[in-house]
Amino acid sequence: MRVSAPVCVLWRRVAAAATAALILGVAPQFAAASPDTPGADAAVEQDPFRRPPADLASLRPGQIIGSRAATPVLDGKAIPDTRGWQISYRSNDTDNEAIMAITTLIVPIAEWTGPGARPVVSQQFAQDSAGRQCAPSVSMSIASGNPGLFLDRNWAVAIPDHEGPRSAFMAGVSGGHIVLDGIRAVRNSGAGGIGAANPWALDGYSGGAQPTGWAAQLQPTYAPEVALKGVALGGLPADPAVVARNLDGHLFSGLMLAGLAGLSAEHPEAGIEEMLNEQGRAMLAVMRSSCVEVITSYSLRKLGDYTQAPDPIAQPGPAAALRRHALGGAAPTAPVFSYHGNLDEVIPVGQADTAIRAWCSGGTPVRIVRSPITEHISEEIVNHQAAVQYLAERFDGKPGPSDC
Repeated sequence: MRVSAPVCVLWRRVAAAATAALILGVAPQFAAASPDTPGADAAVEQDPFRRPPADLASLRPGQIIGSRAATPVLDGKAIPDTRGWQISYRSNDTDNEAIMAITTLIVPIAEWTGPGARPVVSQQFAQDSAGRQCAPSVSMSIASGNPGLFLDRNWAVAIPDHEGPRSAFMAGVSGGHIVLDGIRAVRNSGAGGIGAANPWALDGYSGGAQPTGWAAQLQPTYAPEVALKGVALGGLPADPAVVARNLDGHLFSGLMLAGLAGLSAEHPEAGIEEMLNEQGRAMLAVMRSSCVEVITSYSLRKLGDYTQAPDPIAQPGPAAALRRHALGGAAPTAPVFSYHGNLDEVIPVGQADTAIRAWCSGGTPVRIVRSPITEHISEEIVNHQAAVQYLAERFDGKPGPSDC
């Protein structure tokens, strides 16, 4: 079978994510492992920095639990001319129950000489997996995100583990909480000279766009003191149910199964695990012990092959869980740059358009870019630089244009 060039690009991206690791953490007690190293999950479990305190629920959202210096390394190489920190803090899950989260702050060594304080971008990587060892604070690859686009502008970058301690892939509400509380924690820490005066923006593509969109949508009510200059998101999975149906039996059906693992961890009340057959339970264990490389092993799979229920997406428990993470119920106040390929074969553009129209109706100024000939991966390649330029203009104080 001949595979199209864009699909080949995505296969290479998956392969790169399987082999390239970012190791962050220089504290003597912290020994990080590559996500594809045997025992990597156990190494994460044994790291004392990742253990929540007994009084976690008594802390405020964004309140710092711990902080440590970390050498920023991307694809196995140290990011030059930067300093790094990992900051742990209290956040909230989908039900507003206390969880501990971690964000990684990277600050250029070069002094900021622009007007005002140094800009900071919270960049949500596309982790696209349900394994704890795949979190950005453990391993990062350029296949999932690229902080260099912002560091080259002498901006600082914060990269939160937006899936949280349960690796709740596709749980956008908790992801939005973790992003916003990560900004609070960085501001409270003062690390790298970042404080209350620094302006912030959000960025994310694909699996990183969902928590980015949720952070933008939740900010006015959840964190009104966290002002956002702008939001850039592309390839947005705004409606997880629509995305799941699109991926059922798809070349990249492994993404759907990883999302199933993430949502079942976040929503045990949905009864997802009880619906699985023996093959499904084995699949779930694989998803929770693997990173994005496992997608290639679960291509062209049907969800019904792993469950005892017909049309599991429509069952009351899973359907309710999926609805909770569909965007569009409230409008961000920060200006948004939304880009998506019209030929996106992984995340259909129509469901993103539905959420964007809802935001427009609520008054959000949205710059809408829809590329007529790009699919999922080529769209990011073509338009991410434009998204970065959009954020630069917002940091410069220019009003956000709107195509609503």
